[in-house]
Amino acid sequence: MVETIGSFLLFVLLVLSILSLINIVAVQARIHYALTQAAQTISMYSYTLDVIGVADAVANNAAQAERVEQESDEFKQNLSQLLDGFESLDIAEIGSSCWTGLRAWTRWRSAPAARRWRTRLAAGLPMRRQTRNPQSRRFSIMRFGKAEMPCSGIW
Repeated sequence: MVETIGSFLLFVLLVLSILSLINIVAVQARIHYALTQAAQTISMYSYTLDVIGVADAVANNAAQAERVEQESDEFKQNLSQLLDGFESLDIAEIGSSCWTGLRAWTRWRSAPAARRWRTRLAAGLPMRRQTRNPQSRRFSIMRFGKAEMPCSGIW
């Protein structure tokens, strides 16, 4: 009886291993067929795209996308540096510089015309006559130049 059980057990194990081997081969065949079909489909589509010329456009788009990505990274870096610069900016110093420039400019504008002309000549600025046209007087600050505008130390 013991020999029968031992031989029956070996027979069952042999049958199970053969069935497992059959299942493994069947699964492998199905996977092989699926991979072959996918490869043929991809090959057909890539050949079609290459013949039409779309493959070159896709490659150019990829190169452009990479260039845009590099430019956006550079922009982010520049923006980060700009924000760091704003964070390290001393508002009190700018305010005092602006206030000093504004006071000097108002003193200069309220000075007599002869002193203003001498100052312009000493600074090497061109001599321009102020017209009586109200439109041109509105922009007289701009005509004198950047050095005489208020807050010129920070621009």
